[in-house]
Amino acid sequence: MSLSLDEIKRLISLQLGARGIDDDARFLEDLDAESVDVMNIVVAVEEKYRVEIKESEIPYILTPIDLYNLVKSRV
Repeated sequence: MSLSLDEIKRLISLQLGARGIDDDARFLEDLDAESVDVMNIVVAVEEKYRVEIKESEIPYILTPIDLYNLVKSRV
């Protein structure tokens, strides 16, 4: 499975029921996500790409591109 920003955004879209997610859309402010939504997105990404994201890193994941870059650094 190859990592792509589009696939990360698809997982986010499935979790939030949102469409047309911009790369730099902020989860809480722009996408109206709650912290539990962000946690669920992180878990889905961890499972799909078999990576571990530390709980201490989650506050720094503000946008889809942040999440993509973090996962990219681990695969």
